[in-house]
Amino acid sequence: MKTTKALRMRRRSEKTIMLLSGFLWRFSRVAVALGVAALVQGALASENVPRRPFAYWAELPEKGEFVVGAVYQESEAYHIWAAGRYHNVSWPSGGESYGNDVTQGYIALQYGITERWAFDLNVGYASSGWRFYDNGSMKSTSGLTDTSFGVRYQIYNETNVASPWVPTLTFRAGAVLPGTYNQDFTFAPGLRSAAIEPAFLLRKHFGWPGLGFYGDGLFRWNRTTHNDQYIIASIYPRDPRENYDALECGFSYTTATHHWRYGFHLSSVLDGNNTDAKFGVGGSIDIPFGGHHKQ
Repeated sequence: MKTTKALRMRRRSEKTIMLLSGFLWRFSRVAVALGVAALVQGALASENVPRRPFAYWAELPEKGEFVVGAVYQESEAYHIWAAGRYHNVSWPSGGESYGNDVTQGYIALQYGITERWAFDLNVGYASSGWRFYDNGSMKSTSGLTDTSFGVRYQIYNETNVASPWVPTLTFRAGAVLPGTYNQDFTFAPGLRSAAIEPAFLLRKHFGWPGLGFYGDGLFRWNRTTHNDQYIIASIYPRDPRENYDALECGFSYTTATHHWRYGFHLSSVLDGNNTDAKFGVGGSIDIPFGGHHKQ
């Protein structure tokens, strides 16, 4: 009996190592692809499909639980990186200075189909504007963001596996539908392309519940623009080949009784090419209905 259990645990550990090894190999390919992409010049739009930060989708709602979420984000940039150089794109007007501004919000819906399967749908609205590129004349575009939806399967949950080193690992089969904004607008809020995107997300906590790491990587087949993308750790590149290094931080709090989740995050682009040096803030709330939470 003990021998059978030990053998079963060993086989599961071997399968985990194989999965993680393949995942890390895909990530190394992503890094190479992004390095090559940085050599291509000319920016038109930025990748901006609604996607929860910090690999939030690695976790699933409970079986039968419906989660209604709302996310708000805004960013501003007074400088851009282009052709390997740092440029000032601010424009003074009425005693104030204007740059590249993006404001957006989206509704994030989730439903727990079973303990391992969940569905999500993310629909929102975005607005983007600037003054610098047309001699101070204000230009903007707005409309529905690119809509994303997907089915997620949780391969492992770190709370109920034998090994303490196994992370929460989830596969997401997703799709994207184009929004309604002007995709040819300089620094438009998205690519406006139909797409198919398989993704892997992982999370792992160490000791204290607030300490750990996350990984978020996907491949996106852009069926409208035909410029497929490798994306790693949340937000990246229509025609542009946007490349940037950013610092992100945030926190979340879940209430003990009703399990409402409040989140807040900051992001700052530190370096890059074909991108704006934006500083962004965002907030979110997720309200669950149904399910059977343990008190």
